[in-house]
Amino acid sequence: QKNSSWKLRTYVFDDVLFSIFPLKQNGIFYFTFVMFSSGTECSKYKIELMVHSRNSDVSFKYCGVPCSIDEDKETMKHLGLMVDSRGMDQIFENSGMDFDLSFSIKKR
Repeated sequence: QKNSSWKLRTYVFDDVLFSIFPLKQNGIFYFTFVMFSSGTECSKYKIELMVHSRNSDVSFKYCGVPCSIDEDKETMKHLGLMVDSRGMDQIFENSGMDFDLSFSIKKR
């Protein structure tokens, strides 16, 4: 299985910097929503993250708090949405290898 990563994009909400770290490793797709703040500050926010395709009815969703940038990289990838390659294949079925990420951020 080929490992992959994608270009990092950053977002600003409520004057706070966020990013999504997508990674494919050993047949698992990891989508971690990271907040560039402490764990205490992260607990003040709620996020929803969904991976999907415009051409598929299949989607996978994570709801929770964003991961703090202070987490170590190995731990960080397990603190978000994780989808097995078989699940992603359902998304890719009618879209080639394309997928979309949608998210929302709310302050508690």
